[in-house]
Amino acid sequence: MAKCMKCGKSTLVRGHVSLKDGAICTPCFRELGYKLTDAATSKLYTYAEITGRKQTAPSVKVANYGQARDLDCTEKEREVYDIIRSVCDDDNLDSKNIKLMRKSDSYVSAVMPSSQGYGDMDLARIKYTDRAKWIKLAPNFDKITLSSPEDVAKMAEDVRDAYRFNEPYL
Repeated sequence: MAKCMKCGKSTLVRGHVSLKDGAICTPCFRELGYKLTDAATSKLYTYAEITGRKQTAPSVKVANYGQARDLDCTEKEREVYDIIRSVCDDDNLDSKNIKLMRKSDSYVSAVMPSSQGYGDMDLARIKYTDRAKWIKLAPNFDKITLSSPEDVAKMAEDVRDAYRFNEPYL
């Protein structure tokens, strides 16, 4: 019966992950910061290597809290953004305040930068790909399905309302 190299308990009951020089129980393996999917390559390492590797080079998970990323958008998302700016221009709203930015992995945002320290405020969240076509407008961000980018022009009043909602924070 195999014993865990870390805690000494039976790996028969607790499950085990095989190592180059023995085995470690699955609770101890997780406690070291590994996932069970890491067990596929664990036989390549000794106990000393897996404990030392995680201690000397811990993994860090960085949370995304709406900070800007590389703008990677589709041509149709860019077209929706251009229509939003055009709608604002038609109503004499300053479309120069509106920027296209990726703050989420799931969609691009038409944002308005705040001068009052609120950061970039979403005017609209846009997703227009082969599989998903929608827009969400401030302040409620209810999902509105699009059949074409031109649908946004038909929502001109909603776009202007979203702009006016953010305007006091500019």
